[in-house]
Amino acid sequence: MIHIYIDEAGRWPLAWPVYVGLVVGKKWYSVTALQSCRDSKKLSEKQREALFKQLQQSSICWSYAKSSNRYIDRYGIVAAIRRAIIQWIKKLDINYKNLIENKQIILHIDGNTDFGLSKKFPWLTIHTYIKGDDKVPAISAASIIAKVLRDREMVRLDKKYPDYWFAQHKGYGTQKHRKSIATYWLSRVHRRSFCKSIQQ
Repeated sequence: MIHIYIDEAGRWPLAWPVYVGLVVGKKWYSVTALQSCRDSKKLSEKQREALFKQLQQSSICWSYAKSSNRYIDRYGIVAAIRRAIIQWIKKLDINYKNLIENKQIILHIDGNTDFGLSKKFPWLTIHTYIKGDDKVPAISAASIIAKVLRDREMVRLDKKYPDYWFAQHKGYGTQKHRKSIATYWLSRVHRRSFCKSIQQ
């Protein structure tokens, strides 16, 4: 039986990918690294980085997946998150379909949606948790993983696209970011479907 705890970061930004953090295991509640984990949005950047380092050094099995801004523009954010999750599950085992069909995979997802996974895989066992990223330690860890890795990528992008100040707002629709888009228009990393209301 494989338990996978899932949360995403970057659902609403105007630029770059959405990240999905995944923690794999049966019960991680006794692991020291999880005791301080909370919803990543309630932690400072310094706290997230410190917890991420603890998770890296712990025995916890974790990973991440992402979907690009182009995929988001073409198929929508829900489909993009679903794709990231499915892509990662496919990496688990060459016979991943057998794992799913035999109900050997259980997903634990933050929020009140399963991103259409139950429709695509009606035999898949899925549990959703309102505010799971603040109540279920393993989901909190997934939240931190996704947030830290995405933020780091936005900082790297800032050097390539300095006009947009990605290191400051991480791609979210702040006034400064919207003003930059209105001035310089969209870069290759922007989600065009999210920027329709911004006029040059």
